[in-house]
Amino acid sequence: MKEPKLRDSKKLLTQELYPINEFPEEIIRIIGKELIYMKCVGIKDLSGDGWGDIFAKAIGATHLRSKLGLRDVILDQMAWSLKTIKVKNPHTTEAVISLISGRNSTYNSYSIENPTKNPQDTGDKVLKIRDHGVGSTDHFSRIIF
Repeated sequence: MKEPKLRDSKKLLTQELYPINEFPEEIIRIIGKELIYMKCVGIKDLSGDGWGDIFAKAIGATHLRSKLGLRDVILDQMAWSLKTIKVKNPHTTEAVISLISGRNSTYNSYSIENPTKNPQDTGDKVLKIRDHGVGSTDHFSRIIF
């Protein structure tokens, strides 16, 4: 995939660890095990930090517990921003939930005029833009909050 045009001259040196929507089954199993454990011990509410801990454990990464929310979990030069969303009935909700990921202009970075034409490709490119942006915040991983 072509590198995005960014307002930052740094280049991320690593490739994505997992392709979009393609986590290995073992990671899904670990996440499921942790969620079942929470339910069994009576923890009814999954907080942002709780989700960060579970995801970091599943992929063997570090959860930064940062209030900035840009780099919640890091592994080498990769970073994930994790969010939790609370709805009363998550499996039947008709509410539209949108996550905004900052300045991810596919038109500016890749000249995509119709982002809905190929949603998978657009999503891949939005993540590539975001990953490059996160790479420029590498100094945050060395700050203790």
